[in-house]
Amino acid sequence: MKFTKMHGCGNDYVTPMKSPMLLCFNMPPEKAAKLRLICMRFSIRFQPVPREDWGKTLSALCGLEDAAPEAATPEAFSEEMMVMALFPAGMAQQFLLALKRAKLPPVALKAVLTPTNSQWNPVQLYTELCRERDALRQGKQTVHTPQEPE
Repeated sequence: MKFTKMHGCGNDYVTPMKSPMLLCFNMPPEKAAKLRLICMRFSIRFQPVPREDWGKTLSALCGLEDAAPEAATPEAFSEEMMVMALFPAGMAQQFLLALKRAKLPPVALKAVLTPTNSQWNPVQLYTELCRERDALRQGKQTVHTPQEPE
C-alpha cells in the first residue's frame, strides 16, 4: 500500500494514500448539491454520512480503517457539520475560499481530520467543536481535550 505524508493543524502524520474526502452531516439537499459540485472541481470525494453510520470512527468513515462493531448508534445532532479529510497542504484554504466565492451559506462546524479526532465518532467531534465554539464566543482560550471513544 502506498503512503503519503499529510499536513493538518500542525500535526504531520502518515496515512495510506487516498483521495481527499469531505464528510458531510445534516446538509440540506440544495446545499449538498452545491457542495458536491464544488468538490468535483477539486477532485474531492463528497460523502454525506447517514445517521446509521454515526457510531463509526471518522477514520472508518474515510476508509482508513475497518469499522469496528458498533454497540449502538450514538445520540443525534441537528447542526450541519463537515470534515475535510486527506486534503493536501493548502487545499483546505482553497476549498473554503471557493465555498465563500460560490456564496454558499457557511457551515459553522468544520474540522480537518487529525490523528486524534480520527478515532472519534461524529457525535464526539460535534461535542468538541461545540465546546470550542462556545469558548471562542466567551473569549476563553480553547483547550483541546482528547476524548475516549464511547
